[in-house]
Amino acid sequence: MALRCFLNGCYVGALVLYVLAGCRIVPFHGDEATIVYMSGDFATLFLHGDLAHIEYHDPPPADDPQAATKQQLRLINGVVNKYAYGLAWWSAGLTPNDLPAQWLWGADFQFNQATGRLPSDRLLIITRWASALLAAISVALVFAVGNRAGGPRTAYIAAFIYTAAPAILLNGRRAVFESGLLLFSALLIYLVQRTLAKPRGAISALMLGVAAGFAIASKHTGMLVAATVSSLALVPALKGRWRFARNGVWIAGGAAILALTVFVALNASWWSDPLRMPGRVLDARKLLLQGQVTRYGGFQNMPARIMALVREPFGAPQYYEDTIEDWAHWITQPIKTYDSSGLGGLSGSLWEIIIAILIIIGTIRALLAWRHSAVFVVLLWSSLMIATTFVLTPLDWQRYYVPIVAPLAVIGGMAFSVVGDAKPDRAEIAA
Repeated sequence: MALRCFLNGCYVGALVLYVLAGCRIVPFHGDEATIVYMSGDFATLFLHGDLAHIEYHDPPPADDPQAATKQQLRLINGVVNKYAYGLAWWSAGLTPNDLPAQWLWGADFQFNQATGRLPSDRLLIITRWASALLAAISVALVFAVGNRAGGPRTAYIAAFIYTAAPAILLNGRRAVFESGLLLFSALLIYLVQRTLAKPRGAISALMLGVAAGFAIASKHTGMLVAATVSSLALVPALKGRWRFARNGVWIAGGAAILALTVFVALNASWWSDPLRMPGRVLDARKLLLQGQVTRYGGFQNMPARIMALVREPFGAPQYYEDTIEDWAHWITQPIKTYDSSGLGGLSGSLWEIIIAILIIIGTIRALLAWRHSAVFVVLLWSSLMIATTFVLTPLDWQRYYVPIVAPLAVIGGMAFSVVGDAKPDRAEIAA
């Protein structure tokens, strides 16, 4: 047992180091500048205690010319990563004066650089390290989820597929929002699996609620991951164990209430008018997506949407989405450096075919073993991510497909595991 733990630790540690190793050379994205700019909220709220300039106001505070922009950004984005970045640069001795201005999409690279919208090299690497650390921890959690679903073989393969995915490496290393969502999504799934195996009443509800709250506060997509908490009631209900299902409802309900509380507590901008904020957020996100589709073009037909769902999760890295501006020229050398480093993961037709075969076989095995609670959670997780991404994503942008990678990696890992066969099912919500 000790040897196995040591080997598991060495394996996961190697994958973690691989994630961290590429931070410095990952090609720049304009959203990194905007999100680092947003990390100024860390200083406003935690260092200065200035709640008045964080809460939503209509009209925005007149003493801050950037107040309207900041409020709009707070509506459509999460908070976990920007607080993590703020803590990182503050711990390194930097101040809000070192932050860039918001990146101006529609202007060229030189204009943004000349007008102070490009983070310094030091600031960028500090925030990227903070982001990559969150993504690296998620590797260990994906390993743990795979281990519960199908044992060591599933864990090893799932963690490798996940870590080798270019979309995970690119968006997990950049100073953007994806790494926080990856971390807390995987943590929540692991806790759901663990609770089904060994529920602990209020303690389980507490852990699940906090993890779900942080997942949603990382990126609003986390709301869909949080829905997997329903497994606590669904698993025993599908087996006709209604008393255990009722206990699962209580745990899931308590976790849901706590998740909402944690989310609102982390989003100080909601405190001034919490009841109207969900509507404002939905309207703002709708306008954002409409603007993106208008400027860059969305899917033209259903086959294109289906192909994006197949291609993007494990396809070659998409370094930029803006095909109107000259990003292909601006970051040509960083792309070449990153591509030749061996740190960008695995891609190409052969690898994608292998992944597809593993996922197909793993899906069949998982469906045959759906009564195993840890497997059911993964099936629900992957189904929610795939369905909602397919329906709600209007553009062929790889970062919007990042939430699919982890559940599919775990399912792919099940291809070589006899999941749940001849094992007593521990997946009961005990009284």
